[in-house]
Amino acid sequence: MSVVFLRIQASLEAYVDAEIDTFHLFIVHVEYHTLCEDAHQLEGVVLMKRETGQVKGVAAVLMIIILFVSFAATVQAYPTRKALILSSIEKTLPSYSKVMARYLSDVGYSVTILNDTAVTVDVLMHRIGSYEIVVWRTDAYDWMHTTYWYVGELATTMMVQKYAADFAAGYMDYHSGIAGVSEGFFHKYFTPGSLGNIRLMIVEASMSSAIALAAKAAGVPAAVFYYNPIDLSFGYYDSITSDIVELLTLGYSVQCSVEGAHAISVPWRKPVWWVLSSATCMVHRSWDHND
Repeated sequence: MSVVFLRIQASLEAYVDAEIDTFHLFIVHVEYHTLCEDAHQLEGVVLMKRETGQVKGVAAVLMIIILFVSFAATVQAYPTRKALILSSIEKTLPSYSKVMARYLSDVGYSVTILNDTAVTVDVLMHRIGSYEIVVWRTDAYDWMHTTYWYVGELATTMMVQKYAADFAAGYMDYHSGIAGVSEGFFHKYFTPGSLGNIRLMIVEASMSSAIALAAKAAGVPAAVFYYNPIDLSFGYYDSITSDIVELLTLGYSVQCSVEGAHAISVPWRKPVWWVLSSATCMVHRSWDHND
């Protein structure tokens, strides 16, 4: 059993009528909580000499020793996990990236935030697969009867030449001066198994179900998306995404987190949904596909 300590509650009670000669008998009661599991309890008995004068203090130390010795075999320290937050339109529409980063950092994630021009085509093609959690916030637009999503990278002459074949095929667009990618881009570059390291992907963008489904086909077990046009101008949907991340870090499943964010923000409508290959994927758990 992998144990993550959320909190430890301990009580130390002295039973005067349980004195045994020159000893005091203390009942040590410890309650610990594992994420997504019921509380567990541990009780032990500590005998301390009355003459010490610091019975409770020493007993408390022993209580801690008992706790950690008892669970040394079951507690494992998770390696540093990485999360990536991308905001392709941060300059014009600021996000809640720092809030989400704090939630993730609190449960042990090393968080990288990339904004605007730092979000490059190369990041989407080759770098996101090295992170366990990816949150991408962008906006969609239509051009020549095709839906594109802003990447953030500026469409320089060198960049256009580098991806000339993709521009020609309609997988990419640069008419606005910023690179955009279409659904075809994701089908081309999100190949089966290429995103197998990602445990959760959240795409905060209009009509982003196509991206989520492509990510799932590439090996992502859980993806969250917005399936209708959304307006990021007022922070409304940023708040929903932030609520989802917070609920995930509190121990709720992807499904429960999305539904919980709906209940908090938009009980009368559901603009965000999920696709799963594992209904109990959690931000903080072992992330096995069989979870």
